[in-house]
Amino acid sequence: MNNLQGIKVGDKVWSIREGWGVVTSCRTDIDCLGYPIEVDFGNDSGISRYTFDGRYVENSWAPELFFDIPEVFKNNEYPKRKEWRGNIGEFYFFIDSIGTINRSIETEHEIDDSRYNVGNYFRTIEIASSSDIYKIYNR
Repeated sequence: MNNLQGIKVGDKVWSIREGWGVVTSCRTDIDCLGYPIEVDFGNDSGISRYTFDGRYVENSWAPELFFDIPEVFKNNEYPKRKEWRGNIGEFYFFIDSIGTINRSIETEHEIDDSRYNVGNYFRTIEIASSSDIYKIYNR
């Protein structure tokens, strides 16, 4: 299992949802509500919080925050962008932090850009279900 116990402020980390970011806070006090790691991905979505095992939400099936890109993404295709990108108003599919395939509408918002940039952006549900990201969550 992913373990970020040794993480410290300033460390560079990688998220399945956001790509590369920098740790801005590692809290051990009770006020952190179980999400002690705060990461800035340099976009308008603000700070994202994670558990020490790299989960974005407590009931996630798999971690999504890592010290480095997981081996499954270390191939010649990552971080190459997918060829297809939906037009504004078109549906696309993505894998959420509990491993479920969801549908979203392209709005050219930063979350759409983030999903696209890390390869979590699919034209069909079939393509999403055969993706490496889906396989990580549904082993």
